[in-house]
Amino acid sequence: MQGAAEPSALIVTLGDHYFAPGIDQLSWFISRHSLGFEPTPDNILINGQGTFDCSRLLNRDQYNCSSVDARFAEIHLEQGKTHRLRLVNVGSVGHQTFSIDDHRLSVIEADGGVVEPYVTTRVSIAPGQRYSVLVTANQTSGTTFWLWSEMDSECLNVATPNLEYQAKAVVTFDLELRTAFQRNVLRTGLPQTSPWPRKDGEQACHDESPHLLRPLRSAEHGAPLTPLLQLDKGDKREIITVTMPKLDRNGLVPVSWINRTQWRSPTTPLLHSIVHPNTTTFPPNPSHQLVLTPSPSYAVTRELIINNSDEAPHPFHLHGHKFSLIATYESSFDFGAYSHTHPNTDAQWFDEQSAPVRDTVSVPRRGFAVIRWRTDNPGVWALHCHVLVHMQTGMALAVVKGVGEVRRLPFVRGLEGEMCAK
Repeated sequence: MQGAAEPSALIVTLGDHYFAPGIDQLSWFISRHSLGFEPTPDNILINGQGTFDCSRLLNRDQYNCSSVDARFAEIHLEQGKTHRLRLVNVGSVGHQTFSIDDHRLSVIEADGGVVEPYVTTRVSIAPGQRYSVLVTANQTSGTTFWLWSEMDSECLNVATPNLEYQAKAVVTFDLELRTAFQRNVLRTGLPQTSPWPRKDGEQACHDESPHLLRPLRSAEHGAPLTPLLQLDKGDKREIITVTMPKLDRNGLVPVSWINRTQWRSPTTPLLHSIVHPNTTTFPPNPSHQLVLTPSPSYAVTRELIINNSDEAPHPFHLHGHKFSLIATYESSFDFGAYSHTHPNTDAQWFDEQSAPVRDTVSVPRRGFAVIRWRTDNPGVWALHCHVLVHMQTGMALAVVKGVGEVRRLPFVRGLEGEMCAK
């Protein structure tokens, strides 16, 4: 984008909506009745708006549902110009696929990392992921177009008649139409366009192909962005396994495990344990707080292998860092755990030049993802699944970098004092 005018930027959030309160959804999920299946949303929202046919509700008497004021979200694009849409999946469970009728999208960024632009018609976004796309409002076939967010039904285990898997918003080039939409007086003139078909090779519940997400800077400078792993020089390689067993000793209630550990909020926050080392041992409760080995004061490379033994993908998000995606693998029939001595020949491996750089990856079902980053940001950072009920039931761990550095940061003590005083 150097040397060119920066295109106007708009945020487009893709979310989901439940009529039942969150506490009810969580209570159902952690009961034996759920069989470990996540609650299915009732609706999809685009920029917090959406329409819903209340007659679809099976239990209408329980909820105050009205379709009278419902309307489509509306996005105005100035005709003839290129616009940057910042897409964010703010939903709690499902992959969503974004598209605009009759318009191709140029993907330029994933999770804050600039990529070599590529053109597509549909973009798959897991919970917690963000993409930027460029779209040029140059179509002459009309002035209104449907914008779509499609939830992959294959990602959802519990069928519900409430959910329509495709939600719509209106893209308009016409300011008068925009005013009419805002006043909710427009009864005619809705788009008559048709959605793009699925792309060849498109897979439900999967990230955008990592082969497409090539970092732009590596192409410009020819320098590898992926940090080298040198175990003989202090770098670290660690393996975790995520799963959601339903054990008889737990009453067949699903639990979220990482290395057979279910995260629970510690009585003493981890940051407090670091700043005040004499208050408690570290970690405070190793059976309920999985903490990756604290890194030394100097930066090292950390490689983490995430094995997923479940039948569904897990979108994992790392706070405080961006990582290089080294490899992904999904088994078609059995648990395809990572093996360093016998690497799977079907896995997708990415070299130092092409490895995607991002902070959220959907770890394939019955497979694994290998991520690598430099520990150059002191602090206590979370790594967690972005499916809300999984995170709430313990699918999380902490990554600690630079205990000594954290203790020397004056603002950490100040912030901690402010929070603990409340």
